[in-house]
Amino acid sequence: MDARVRRVLDEALEQVQGTDITPADFAGNYAFCLGIVMGGCACGGISESEANEERANLMALAALYEVRQKVRLSLPN
Repeated sequence: MDARVRRVLDEALEQVQGTDITPADFAGNYAFCLGIVMGGCACGGISESEANEERANLMALAALYEVRQKVRLSLPN
């Protein structure tokens, strides 16, 4: 993976992994990360196998975020 693409993707992934992120912010950051992966793959900055790994990572982060949200909603105030 191109070092510049990796740096930008890592910075974007930090935003997705925030603990107090709103659903709207998560969705926007998730889409931004996915755009980086897709764009990097299209311009040759990311190989297809690396893109697949990054998409799988994003899916795992989305599942984790959803679980956190459900736990947060189920806790008594």
